[in-house]
Amino acid sequence: MGKYLNIGNAGFEAVRKGIYVDKTEMISYINGILGTTDKMMCVSRPRRFGKSFAAKMLCAYYDKSCDSRELFEGLDISKDATFKTYLNKYLVIYLDITLFTSRTSDINTVVRDINNEVTAEVTSVFKDIEAGKDLAETLLHVTEKTGEKFVMIIDEWDAIFREAKENTKLQKEYVTFLRSLFKSSWTDIVFEAAYITGILPIKKYGTQMLGDARIKIDVGTFQNDMTTMKSRDDVLTLLIHLGYLAYDANEKAVYIPNEEIREEFVRAVATGKHTELAKLIRNSDYLLEATLNRDEEAVAAAIEEAHRAGTAPTYYNNEQALRSVVRFAYISCVDEFLKIEELPSGHGYADVVFFPKKATTMPMLLVELKWNKTDEGAISQIKRNDYPQAIKDYGGEMLLIGINYDAKSKKHTCVIEDYKKD
Repeated sequence: MGKYLNIGNAGFEAVRKGIYVDKTEMISYINGILGTTDKMMCVSRPRRFGKSFAAKMLCAYYDKSCDSRELFEGLDISKDATFKTYLNKYLVIYLDITLFTSRTSDINTVVRDINNEVTAEVTSVFKDIEAGKDLAETLLHVTEKTGEKFVMIIDEWDAIFREAKENTKLQKEYVTFLRSLFKSSWTDIVFEAAYITGILPIKKYGTQMLGDARIKIDVGTFQNDMTTMKSRDDVLTLLIHLGYLAYDANEKAVYIPNEEIREEFVRAVATGKHTELAKLIRNSDYLLEATLNRDEEAVAAAIEEAHRAGTAPTYYNNEQALRSVVRFAYISCVDEFLKIEELPSGHGYADVVFFPKKATTMPMLLVELKWNKTDEGAISQIKRNDYPQAIKDYGGEMLLIGINYDAKSKKHTCVIEDYKKD
């Protein structure tokens, strides 16, 4: 087993030992595009979306240095007609770009490090192969000599852009490295498939590539970072790359695939406060973390920030307005929770309930809102009306969250308690 070439199936084996949601239908799809003009895949999704798990799964399936049959037994791919055809049949190169950026003592050398280290390993395995001028040429020599093609998997491809935001020289060097692999006359000769993960799309330099009401947008102006927001289109494009919005390349239109947050996005974008919207995404991550840590003051502060960024004070005058801010503030919950508003309890309605999605360790969040009253009163109402009985069959952890807005002081307050069953 190598460090980069044919690393084996240990990564996926570790994944299978924990809580695992079967995503092996992806393999069936990739098997269908092997060797075609669609063989290059770039998956741009938020953190904690399972991108790295999927990359390890693909390594285990395609890597010819190991036998992964037992690891995939009982999973969806094992029932597919292509399962045995491509199982453990390829030379696989796996690159975790965060590994290189974290190990280097000089970020300016990281692209050369990748080129040199992977080339050295390939030539150590294929001892009769002459190293080329770069990794792309070295892989070409292997294919020409052996007749075997590669499956290339790159995890966190955009780590260099995140770690060296202002280093445009390094960024261009990195893009040139990627182009040498995936956009040259050698690409079809060398690669049977490529699977690349990251938060950002493949960086453009003037030529390429990004790759219910709908809004026409121009995604070409986006600068591939989370700070340069010059227009409405930049904000919407950022949200596409974060996974919160969907993009139809044929129509060149953006849309929200989830009805429950449609109104909030339309309202926020309509205000023209694009910088604040980008901040709100980051603030929402902080809010969820503070909630899980039972940090009541931090939660109240994050709700304050969401209020300032997303709602005009003119309309902030009742509990419905507060609910709008709260559900928008918790937008990060879409990754790991299902949201239900006004859940019937038999003695009223729970304002907002966030149900953890399958195979997550998150607690359920039951949120009660008050206007010009008290956060303690919100918690008391939860207990008095016995809202948890409406979800009594839920066996996991549950947090009771009371949020109040005082119109006179213009302050939000919060109380968080762990629900204790009788």
